[in-house]
Amino acid sequence: MEKQLNDVRAIADTLGRRAIAERVGVKPGSVTEAIRAEVFPASWFMAVTDLGAEHDLDVPAALFRWAGPSGAPVAGAGK
Repeated sequence: MEKQLNDVRAIADTLGRRAIAERVGVKPGSVTEAIRAEVFPASWFMAVTDLGAEHDLDVPAALFRWAGPSGAPVAGAGK
């Protein structure tokens, strides 16, 4: 049974900042910035959710910053 964590810091602490950074191709400091912002970039979605699945962890889509057609953030998606 998959467990679910509902905040970016908990996800990063569980999966590991370095592991996330390596998977998405960024420096660990970028993961720290996502934690501070309390939202992952939408471009990280597949990589982070796949990494979560490998650890039996469901990563909610609401923890990612999604943009609408105009490029503005989607209401209720991320912070």
